[in-house]
Amino acid sequence: MADRTPSLPSTSKESRKEYYKIRDASKVYLFGVFQRWREFRDANNIKTDKDAAEVLLDTYYNSKSKNSCVSVESQTDPEEVGPVSSTACLQEIQPITPRSGPQTRQAVRDSLPSPVLTSTPRPCASGFTRTSSFPSPVSDINPVSPLARSSRRSLLCESSPLSSRSTRIREVPVDISPLEETLTASDEDSGSDDDGSLETTLTATSLLPINENYELPLAETSIEEEVFNTNLGGHDDIGEHEQQLTGNGESDSTGYTSSVQGVTPDKAVQMEKCIVFTDTLVSLLKELHGSICKRQGCGRLLEYQRRYLGTCLVVSWQCSAGHRGGRWAAQPTCEKIRAGNLMLASALLLSGNSFTKVGLMFRFCNIQYFSKTLFCQYQSLYIAPAVNEFWEQHKQELWDQKSGQDVKLSGDGRNDSPGHSAQYCTYSLADNDDCAILQMNIVDVREAAGKSNNMERIGFERGMDKLLTSQMCIKEVVTDGHLEIAALMKSADKYKEIRHQNDVWHGGKSLNKKINAAAKTKANEDLALWAPSVRNHFWYCSKNCEKDVKNMKDKWIGILHHVVNEHVWILEEGSNGAKCDHDPLTQEERNKPWLKKGSQAHKALTKIVMDTRFLNTLKYYTYFR
Repeated sequence: MADRTPSLPSTSKESRKEYYKIRDASKVYLFGVFQRWREFRDANNIKTDKDAAEVLLDTYYNSKSKNSCVSVESQTDPEEVGPVSSTACLQEIQPITPRSGPQTRQAVRDSLPSPVLTSTPRPCASGFTRTSSFPSPVSDINPVSPLARSSRRSLLCESSPLSSRSTRIREVPVDISPLEETLTASDEDSGSDDDGSLETTLTATSLLPINENYELPLAETSIEEEVFNTNLGGHDDIGEHEQQLTGNGESDSTGYTSSVQGVTPDKAVQMEKCIVFTDTLVSLLKELHGSICKRQGCGRLLEYQRRYLGTCLVVSWQCSAGHRGGRWAAQPTCEKIRAGNLMLASALLLSGNSFTKVGLMFRFCNIQYFSKTLFCQYQSLYIAPAVNEFWEQHKQELWDQKSGQDVKLSGDGRNDSPGHSAQYCTYSLADNDDCAILQMNIVDVREAAGKSNNMERIGFERGMDKLLTSQMCIKEVVTDGHLEIAALMKSADKYKEIRHQNDVWHGGKSLNKKINAAAKTKANEDLALWAPSVRNHFWYCSKNCEKDVKNMKDKWIGILHHVVNEHVWILEEGSNGAKCDHDPLTQEERNKPWLKKGSQAHKALTKIVMDTRFLNTLKYYTYFR
């Protein structure tokens, strides 16, 4: 476990990676003793696992120090005390609370000793006092002199229950020795007993000036907590699995009743659900099972206890003699898993919702919610494997249906984030006729040497190689005009029998983007009106070129004559007749001005239309895909 947990940085990507590296290196896996750990933490009212670990470590090292003794009643200077037996020095350190009156001290003695709430150590036989060491902003700043062993200072740890109490500083005259300055923490509103107000002090090794510029470390928060400004919390399903007796609420020979029902997953989905108030359910259980213990000769009152396992309410009742009356759960179990927890986690993930947003809605309604740890466990152990298994079965059925048939594929990739800094790319290949997805591949940017632009080509190649192993006959594949994919299809021998075409929608989108970019200048502003018409003309050329690249080129170049009101021209490359295909236009049909031949706008359009690189790609649009 790390000594210090760094706060999550918000700027540098390298700092975030370093933070996650430190965090993962400090993880501790408890496995079988996890339940005992949680019971210990809850019993001692400790908020976080980090605080519990600090308490245990401090208690261990302080109890290991045989010469460390604690005196609650007074503070004593070393020279005023005689020798003390070693037996007295080995006594256990006792915790102190600000409100420890005569009745509560005995209860505190039975609890776990807290090293951060001890008073001045009692001198031992060796003639010196030993000081407790725990994290303190004062002791972290200045070095400690080994000679000043008898200075006294009361310190307050941030993990102590006293941290929420008011603190007061005892004023020390200037002429008093620095070794007698004391900082005392007390509770002003606590009642006083015969011993007077109880002060909690701890010896320090020297008088150290407090640095007012010192900043205490902030509590670690996640990105979601910072964005939504809330801590959802939630319940874990860490309770013992109920030993179902009959499943119908029947009792055994001792009168113990278990109403935890086990159902199949299909039945759990079909069962109706509703929102029920907890108090209403508990009142109903009290009416059904009564308030008196049913064990023969007992007759004591029953105590009903409620707890939550995720979103599931579990109510158990027993008397003060320990006679267990029964247990009731608000959710049935599916293979020893709470059906409601699993269904909610599945619905949340499959519907594309966010755990934090749904949890915030639950919090507004005061509805119990499961923890993020439990949600991630369900996702990794049950939901994701079930989705993958269903996908593989569905994909195999599609492959069997199309076995031996000619298939035209269309493929495209989607990154997890826009721009050139994507981490993952999902490439999908579907049947162009019925739009059924036949193959999906996920590529990590680390597989592409850290270059996100290369992920799409890798995903395409993996998907194609997988489909080529099937019984389907791949005749054609349509992509979005990715240059690396075009080069792969042209050079790889394994794809030489497959015709490659580009998506006409992506081609038209690229043209529209280029024209709008050129129209941003003052001299070319008239091009903005012609951008949709040029895009539509590109679609028309692809659809009516009769799969001949020369005809498509002839029709495409004709747009340069049409925009200047020339509908017949001399040069001809295809079978189009060097003229426009539309009928004579009337003035009423005109809704935008003609361009002037040789103008700056016409030259800019000519540069886009006659671009050599684009003209060489016209052969990939002749099938109008």
